[in-house]
Amino acid sequence: MEHLGKACDNPQDVCLTFNGSAKTLSKHGIAREISKEEAMDILKKTRELGLVQIGDNIQESVNWICNCCSCCCEAILAYKRLGYLPKVNSNFQPDIKDNCVGCGICIDRCPVDAIKLVDGKAVVDVDICFGCGVCSRFCNVEAIEMVRREKTRFVPKDAMEIKVTGQKWFWSFDYPEGVNSMHELVVPAGQPIKLVMSSRDVIHS
Repeated sequence: MEHLGKACDNPQDVCLTFNGSAKTLSKHGIAREISKEEAMDILKKTRELGLVQIGDNIQESVNWICNCCSCCCEAILAYKRLGYLPKVNSNFQPDIKDNCVGCGICIDRCPVDAIKLVDGKAVVDVDICFGCGVCSRFCNVEAIEMVRREKTRFVPKDAMEIKVTGQKWFWSFDYPEGVNSMHELVVPAGQPIKLVMSSRDVIHS
């Protein structure tokens, strides 16, 4: 939202990349290399601010963790504006206990407006909730516990990583083993893939 002059006060240089993605982005000057200690400090800071951690959907060799606010993150904004999908969630959801005092802090903190006050108690719409856990961090009476959903989502062990770069008039695609293509994305049948996207000289939303 910064290009529209609508950015909030939350820090913007807090999204983390790892492994191959980090190497590629730092090579092209899009990201900078930091220490593990600095990365942990960033995670601690963003959690204290109530930002949402959105990570790579694989079990091994994670390539990115975004620390997002609900007012500037394109993914969260699209989720709220265009309609939610039940498959877009973590494997956890908040369980609100009887000691809820109805203070409304969790309602204000929820990035996707999934919590409402009913008869003086907080109630979660688990279909809208994507299980970020922000509400549980800020409950002063510890009335919110993150519990595993009855139906969990499959998380692949790994996936084929394809780096996608947006430039003026075209897209380029970099595949493993140094193979690349332009304009057309080519993917193998029956194999999980993940797209690591960046922009060279224009804003692609």
